[in-house]
Amino acid sequence: MDDSARTVPPEVVYHYTNASGLLGIISTGTLWMTDIEFMNDAEELAYARSSVLDELQVRAYEIAPPDERSADGDRAETLRSIAEELEQSPHGHPSRTYHVYAACFCQNGDLLSQWRAYGGDSGYAIGFHTSSLLDLCTSLPDVHFEKVTYGLDDARLYLNDMLEAVSQGIAGFPGATGNIRLMTRVLPTVAAIKHPAFAEEQEWRLLSTRWGASETLRFRPGSVGLVPYVEANLPADAVAHVIVGPGQYPRVRISGVAQLLERRGMGGVEVYGSTSPLRL
Repeated sequence: MDDSARTVPPEVVYHYTNASGLLGIISTGTLWMTDIEFMNDAEELAYARSSVLDELQVRAYEIAPPDERSADGDRAETLRSIAEELEQSPHGHPSRTYHVYAACFCQNGDLLSQWRAYGGDSGYAIGFHTSSLLDLCTSLPDVHFEKVTYGLDDARLYLNDMLEAVSQGIAGFPGATGNIRLMTRVLPTVAAIKHPAFAEEQEWRLLSTRWGASETLRFRPGSVGLVPYVEANLPADAVAHVIVGPGQYPRVRISGVAQLLERRGMGGVEVYGSTSPLRL
């Protein structure tokens, strides 16, 4: 796997949504990042978790046995503390658990499978400048923009890089260092690996890793009950264009989006219709 191809995003990525989602994003200038455990795809965070847990334990024993008092012993203990926290999340007490929140994007703004999954007969694909999403990563703590890798085999180099980084020498208490590395390196890695069956999605993810139930946590009703999410404020020029999905009344729908954008001071954002042959 070419790591540079993995990490360099396209200039524009697309968030598929319905009319309600489009209205909310444009009207408020915010993205909702959903707790990944409540997202639609089965086994979201669980897919790579067991493999990463095994690798952390193996690396720890390769470095030093338990209770060894040395620099290597501290490194090994850090890996064990990471593994313990990863195994407990997200099933521990909410105030003492790490959570990953995600907003999902696709490299293709006119993809049949995405229209079927998210658009229905009133879908939209909001194109975002990736430079604006990367700006969020520099302005907000613990926010990452990651390309999704499909399957553990394709993710092997990525996993090895992460494991090498978290097993480096430490300064300070191993448990505290492990907690930091869990949030900044391990969880974003695990959250960016999905089952190969989803490869057509060509997905990128804006990820936020957080501890506990913070005051910024919000909730909305969903198919599984109450769904936790956090909000990310978008830069004013984040939207590149909007694609109106296949369905009835395309000209009317394009006009509605154009008027909404004009009303929000975004009249320069182009709106156009899907070329998909999908008939709903």
